[in-house]
Amino acid sequence: MDWYINLDRVIKAPRAKVFEAWTKAEHVKHWFTPAPLGTPVCKLDFRQGGTWDHCMRLPDGSDHWMKASFQEIKAPLRIVFRANLGGEASDSEINTTVNFFEEGASTRLNVHQVYRGLAAKLDSEQGWASTLELLEGYASKL
Repeated sequence: MDWYINLDRVIKAPRAKVFEAWTKAEHVKHWFTPAPLGTPVCKLDFRQGGTWDHCMRLPDGSDHWMKASFQEIKAPLRIVFRANLGGEASDSEINTTVNFFEEGASTRLNVHQVYRGLAAKLDSEQGWASTLELLEGYASKL
């Protein structure tokens, strides 16, 4: 069964800075993992066809991996990536499209995801809410 989420959030930072926050591992590791998880590993080859390996560590020390590939990058408008989750959900696929819209000095971010191969819906909306809050704080300092 497929699951979908669609989120809109206005981030109080210019679109160029919000987009830049997605482009390098040294940026992404500071905001992509929702609290209270940590990011011990983030490797990013930010180009169409490039890969993204991201480890999220839970407070109990267990690691959850996301392995992704970039399907489309249209700076500073859109990023599309396909990800697989490690562990028990290794057959899952998450297709994500992130659109960046200028709204004055802010950026409206639209995140659309399609989850395939998951037995149960993940609590992604709560995770994304935390992640986007971290993104806003990080991008505003770039």
